[in-house]
Amino acid sequence: MKKLSIFLAFLLFVAFQAAAQMQISGTVTGASDGLPIPGVSVVVNGMETIGTTTDIDGKYSITVPSEATELVYSFIGMVNQQVAINGRTVIDVVLEDEVMEMDEVIVVAYGTQIKEAKTGAVTTVTSDDLQTDATDSPAKMLKGKMAGVQINATSGQPGGSTQVRIRGFSSINAGMEPLYVVDGVPIQNESYLYAGGGSDPEEGNDILSTLNPNDIESMTVLKDASAASIYGSRAANGVILITTKRGKAGETKFNFTAKHGWSTKTNDNGFRFMNPEEILKYHRDATYNAGLDPDDPADPSHFYPMSLLDGEQTNWWDEVYQTGETSEYELSVTGGNEKTKTYSSLSYFDQEGIKIGTGLERITLRSNMDHKVNDKLTFGTTLTGSTVEQETQPTSLAYANPFCAASGLLPWHNPYNEDGSFNTDLPSNSDSNPLQNVALNENVDKLYKFLGSAYLEFEIIDGLKLKSLNSYDFVESNGRSYRSPLTPDGEQGGGDLYTSNMINTTVTSSNTLNYLTNFNDEHYFNVLAGYEFQKNIFQQQTAQGSGIGTDIKYLDNASSGKDVGSFHYTWALQSFFGRLDYNYVGRYFFTGSIRTDGSSRFGADNRYGIFWSVGGSWNIHDEGFMSSLDMIDMLKIRASYGVNGNDAIGNYESYGVYGARTYNGLGGLAPDQLANPELTWEQNTTWNIGLDFTLYKRINGTLEYYQRVTSEMLLDQPLSYTTGFASIQKNIGEMLNKGIEVALDVDILKDGDFDWSVGMNIAYNKVELTDLATEEDFITD
Repeated sequence: MKKLSIFLAFLLFVAFQAAAQMQISGTVTGASDGLPIPGVSVVVNGMETIGTTTDIDGKYSITVPSEATELVYSFIGMVNQQVAINGRTVIDVVLEDEVMEMDEVIVVAYGTQIKEAKTGAVTTVTSDDLQTDATDSPAKMLKGKMAGVQINATSGQPGGSTQVRIRGFSSINAGMEPLYVVDGVPIQNESYLYAGGGSDPEEGNDILSTLNPNDIESMTVLKDASAASIYGSRAANGVILITTKRGKAGETKFNFTAKHGWSTKTNDNGFRFMNPEEILKYHRDATYNAGLDPDDPADPSHFYPMSLLDGEQTNWWDEVYQTGETSEYELSVTGGNEKTKTYSSLSYFDQEGIKIGTGLERITLRSNMDHKVNDKLTFGTTLTGSTVEQETQPTSLAYANPFCAASGLLPWHNPYNEDGSFNTDLPSNSDSNPLQNVALNENVDKLYKFLGSAYLEFEIIDGLKLKSLNSYDFVESNGRSYRSPLTPDGEQGGGDLYTSNMINTTVTSSNTLNYLTNFNDEHYFNVLAGYEFQKNIFQQQTAQGSGIGTDIKYLDNASSGKDVGSFHYTWALQSFFGRLDYNYVGRYFFTGSIRTDGSSRFGADNRYGIFWSVGGSWNIHDEGFMSSLDMIDMLKIRASYGVNGNDAIGNYESYGVYGARTYNGLGGLAPDQLANPELTWEQNTTWNIGLDFTLYKRINGTLEYYQRVTSEMLLDQPLSYTTGFASIQKNIGEMLNKGIEVALDVDILKDGDFDWSVGMNIAYNKVELTDLATEEDFITD
């Protein structure tokens, strides 16, 4: 009887426990695609020790106590949901993607900033706004996107250098290109000339063509002193910050993109060439006017009979231009968890230019990683490698340039002989057949680039962070230029070959302390202090030879004209900088920055320069007197003033240079360049006034007025001939640059996944040379 009582009591206890618990099951899916989500955390609200996760099919099952009222569903990258149980045993849940307001945060120098806190002229375009067409350079993606930013492709050849001007010109003899900063690393955007050794920058390749445009998350342009002065001597022409995509927590996502397109030269109807009849009439009239007979075969150079129109006519422009073709394929992978996030991509790009004999082939590989060790320590790496092979044609005004040669050829000259060989009987063009030049000559450059960086961020105390970013930038370029002995340019030397190997390395170390604090939730301070060091080493070896036939196109086959050369230089930059950002109740903002740069390019007396800026802004829309104006969502006025510099000069311009000479059979040294110890920085003093507004939550606009004065401008000052030199560069000129910018964007329609918006921008810029500092003339006779 006793045993029976114990057994009945046990059964009652089990029944009571079963009544005190319940089993809940269900499926969790995503709102965007309706697919099941594995790994979703499901816990009892207020009882975090009771929980489970969804399986690979998004299903879950959990036993909850009777007092449980809610379940919490959470997954990285999605909005958490609290769902009431209400006695249900089956609960299916749909999770929404978490939408981050990334447009409220913009990338600025050495960090990020809330958009409403900006005091300077800063414009950002994200990957959503950048063009989706396949392009060979990220710089071209900015064309038409920003007021005051002018983009020009200098040669029209794939991979050719791109000219970028921010708010016009700021110098004559110093560089005018902006500074490019990729993921916090300043890079050298030099135009590496093709192996032919020409000095025309149009014949170079754009180092930005080594970047995959599809890897870019955003591009931010710093236009005025307040935004750019913290980059000091390199910010005279503005700064372009390029931020690449990084991993996001969540399930691993694969994305494959394929693009194919065609391109043709711009419609040239406004630049009409004469037809064959008009060309012949022109030559006949000119011959008559010279007192000669165009029908007299005894004078071949002036023989232009009407029978020339009887044969087949050639449009030489159609012969040297073609329909270009572009193909691009990319695979990217992104994913991670709360600790580690990664982004990787592999891209192949191939472009055939609209000019015959031009093209670009590029392969890029990228891997970005961020890892959070704990709440205090984070580190990450950015690794990117690329190979670029570029085929070019000369762009100088010479017959080796097929497009220059085509402009002088007459339509009754056929490019081919009857046997299919190239026609070289072209007296109007020094017998230079552009189709033969392209087919037999070679202009190829192969470029290899690796950019690797690693950062470490440590929170010392609450609000105080130390960050160290170190990078290594490596570029190698191998060029080859061959002139066939069957072409006029290579005929005299019996075939000429010029080769070049260039290696350019840059090491950068940037270290910052950043402190954020606030008082009474009214006064907010962000203080930045940093040290940066950058060193560049450039070396180049060249070799050339003549007498090289068409079979073995290598220098060891040269029979004459063998020559070698080398070139080496190095420069370094050391900098200390700081910035203070202050805002009061999110309404009044102030920014001040200062930077000291020391450059090896200048003499000891002027090696260091100090550059600074101040700026302020006022969010007028937050004032009480604006509350009744419902149409105005945002209204901000900004003003800034500051000084930055320009160090884009030769690496040894301030030094006296001697070169090797031979006299009377004896070797020696002679001055090649005068010492110039007083040479110093060009300085740009800029002030800017801006107005930002948003109306009816649809109309966004910006108005800017700026004025920039370039002082200490580098100009050539004539010298007395008794010095042995014609001139020397001195800081004696002055230039005034001013302008107005207007940008307007309107969201016409937003309906779910469909957006329709239009935008426009207008810029006016005027540059005036105000002082050439001409001194008294020297007596030269």
